[in-house]
Amino acid sequence: MSSVKFSVNEVTVHKGTAYPFFNILRPPPFLMPVNDGNIPPTVSDRSLGTWVAAKGTWVASTAYAVGAVIVDQNGNAWICTTAGTSGATEPVWTSQALGTITDGTTTVWTLLGRVGTAHCTGSSGNWVGSFAYLQDDQIRDPNGNVQWCLIPGTSAALAPTWKTGQNQITVETSGVTWLNLGPTVSGGATEGNFEFDMEFKGTAFKPDQDTLPLVTLMTSESATLGGEFAQLDPALLIFGVPHGQTVTGFTDGALPAGTQTFTGITTGGLVQIPHYCMTVLSPRPLFAQPGSSRFYSGTLAKACSGGGKSGLGFTLNKFSMWKASWQAHGVDTWPVGTRGASLYMQ
Repeated sequence: MSSVKFSVNEVTVHKGTAYPFFNILRPPPFLMPVNDGNIPPTVSDRSLGTWVAAKGTWVASTAYAVGAVIVDQNGNAWICTTAGTSGATEPVWTSQALGTITDGTTTVWTLLGRVGTAHCTGSSGNWVGSFAYLQDDQIRDPNGNVQWCLIPGTSAALAPTWKTGQNQITVETSGVTWLNLGPTVSGGATEGNFEFDMEFKGTAFKPDQDTLPLVTLMTSESATLGGEFAQLDPALLIFGVPHGQTVTGFTDGALPAGTQTFTGITTGGLVQIPHYCMTVLSPRPLFAQPGSSRFYSGTLAKACSGGGKSGLGFTLNKFSMWKASWQAHGVDTWPVGTRGASLYMQ
């Protein structure tokens, strides 16, 4: 059974059994994927649907406080970042990344991102026809694969025939282009150890006649997920190989019968390096309710291989030991303040 250590600035927050999941459907900004409460847990992709259900739509001549959220007719959620009274007529909502809109004279709305079926609903994340998709949007196709929007635009009226191969590209008749990131893969059968670490680095500033730093400027923030695996599964290996691709169905007639079909791992040839959303869960026992658990969950919203040697080993044993790590990357098409990584306690 795998184990995981959660740490923040090298301080251990939790240690326990690990249930890692690779390539989950990335949730909208400011939200997190949650598990369904089963042991071992499985990950569901939380939508904004229940979160914004009570928020409603925009209303004219209404006082909005900072933090208020509304949903526009395009399926986007907006949060009030400057309090004020809305105008007499509804503003023209845009889907521009990092967008802000002034409503009336003082109210300012900042784009949060997709809601409901426009982005993901439950664990389905279905594609929606005639919808304005943004670059970096993700949906889950009927085959269970996560599709990543490379070229944005308004989707066609009818769903495309989704390419089923990992890293293959689907182009809609309207021009919207998707990259197949493959299915969500559970790493629950691994036997290695994981570490989820979040940290920041700062530079202290002080005046000449003072011996204590007065201001600390955060110069960088980072988050990593890594561990040692005891499972030689190409579907899992692929997430630790930059530009990696798996190809099945290779045959070699010169090999003995029963050994002629094999799987290959290749690199290169992709339009863009895939960035997967990953999460690792660990049960947190409840002393007040013996036998019940809540969970620590650490998520990298957009991650790729940490670089260097991933330590893939091929031996004559039943399985090989290998190491891999991933680093969180910024999501440049989301609003300022979007979390690249998150650590939650349920």
